[in-house]
Amino acid sequence: MFESSTETTSKSVDIQSDTMQVPVGVHSMLHAVKDGEQSAFEGMAYLARNAFSNWDSGLSHSKSIRDLAELFHVSPQYVQQTEKKLEDKWIHRVSGKHKAGKFQLMHHLSAAEDVPLDGDGRPLKCAMPRGEGGIFERLEAGDIHWKSALIWMLLKEKSDWRTGITDPTSISDLQKWTRFSRSAICGYIKELMKVGMLERLPRKGNEASVYQLYPRPYPQKQERQPEQEQTFREMRVVGDWGYSYNHQYRINLETDEIQYRPNRKKQFKRISDYHRYHEMPKAILMHFEMRYNLHQHLTARQDE
Repeated sequence: MFESSTETTSKSVDIQSDTMQVPVGVHSMLHAVKDGEQSAFEGMAYLARNAFSNWDSGLSHSKSIRDLAELFHVSPQYVQQTEKKLEDKWIHRVSGKHKAGKFQLMHHLSAAEDVPLDGDGRPLKCAMPRGEGGIFERLEAGDIHWKSALIWMLLKEKSDWRTGITDPTSISDLQKWTRFSRSAICGYIKELMKVGMLERLPRKGNEASVYQLYPRPYPQKQERQPEQEQTFREMRVVGDWGYSYNHQYRINLETDEIQYRPNRKKQFKRISDYHRYHEMPKAILMHFEMRYNLHQHLTARQDE
């Protein structure tokens, strides 16, 4: 099933062009998979919903069972059965029964006071690559198996988020976290190496393996500005798009996509996640997220 070559191919992407936020730490889905509380596929089904969601509010975009089945190359029935196990615990349906699934996701399954926090006091998340060379883009293209994608994400959580170099991790560790067989894990590791998402670094003696993950993180990180209390005027909305007061940014209230133009003579273009969280004015982003959440809640109520 897997070829033995460990050389990277032309598909390799060195530096991530965009990212998605994935909840990590205790009480997260990845933690529940590692502890055996959720199966590997249940974890991936949830993480796919998370990949196509508003990462601050946890509201997923509309995506059908068939869409997810095609993404994972499994039957729609298998996806449907899996999501039923997740409903009312990790995901709560907000769309009508006969409409494409839209869910409220639980990022950490715990009381608010027990949610792990990052240095900025926000629920702990890890920026994982999307766009060119991204995890779900590789999965959709058929470059990797969904089990390879899960292994990559587990390694990412146990890595230096500035360099993409993992902690020493043995095949036995991955067996414990995934319940996959040893031979299968070796095959998925080789698959990740073949497409250039993983490189095994030199080690001493019998030390556990250390990997370089690809795409690597952004070379530099800009510090977040402290949050300040804001008051907002009503947003100008045309069709599905809401516009900032300076007319440089707009957000699609259905999909959460944000676009930017430096001036009115230029066309709007989609921004990267890095631009969104590190370059976009904080006040505009807060206003957009507030307005998007309001629109999603109103739409969900209409669907009931």
